[in-house]
Amino acid sequence: MRRATLPSGRSDPSPLFSSKCSGSVGSRKRGPGRCRTGAKWFTILCNEFHLYQDSARVRGSLGSEVPWATFTWPVISFIRGAYFPEGMPSVADFHDIYEYNWRVLRDYCEALSKIPEDELLKNREATHESLKNIFHHILSVHDGWLNVTAQGGSADPAMREKDFDEVRSMEPLRGYMEKIIAKEKRYLAKLTDKDLDRGVQPEWKTRPHPLRDALLQVTFEQAHHAGELIALLWQIDVEPPEMTWIDVRLLNKGDPGPS
Repeated sequence: MRRATLPSGRSDPSPLFSSKCSGSVGSRKRGPGRCRTGAKWFTILCNEFHLYQDSARVRGSLGSEVPWATFTWPVISFIRGAYFPEGMPSVADFHDIYEYNWRVLRDYCEALSKIPEDELLKNREATHESLKNIFHHILSVHDGWLNVTAQGGSADPAMREKDFDEVRSMEPLRGYMEKIIAKEKRYLAKLTDKDLDRGVQPEWKTRPHPLRDALLQVTFEQAHHAGELIALLWQIDVEPPEMTWIDVRLLNKGDPGPS
């Protein structure tokens, strides 16, 4: 029996257990359940989920003899455990996911707002150079996919047109973020499960993709760049905000933990 080979070289069909360390991704504490490389492994987890969310493509590459019953994530709704056609997340799932996303955005915005300007704007040879620019990019991803593309207009057209380096502090980004969140909230409140299959095509893509995939794309890209921010914050000895799914959901319910 052949098994899928994942990007990390494992044959385990469940990406949920791909991380080599447990506990908070954002924690710098050593010892059981803590790992300084958490951001890296969280990114691997996200990449591997991308592989499994498209089960048809995996099925085509491996052949019909693969026991697909062992691939649990593609056949169930991964937040609530309810069954849906093709096993993809529902609108109810996305409400939960985006409450998490928005909490993480706000917490990281607050943390970055406390960093001295020279550290905030310093070129760290990262994807978008500075801490501020990386956060600006995350906001641009949200706005580009879910507001400009899915709804036909930016949450703040003037801010969207600004070059990253034109924005010199976190305060304008805080305002931009709140407008983005408000527009996304209104949009999600109106969505039905049927809407998730609607095609959306941003200007930087060559063809449309299901809205469901756009919502996941934004979620995973935010997670990737949050991991990048975590690593950079560690380098300047700043404790990153919480971003672990379980702990952030507890915080959203008013439960400070521990989990």
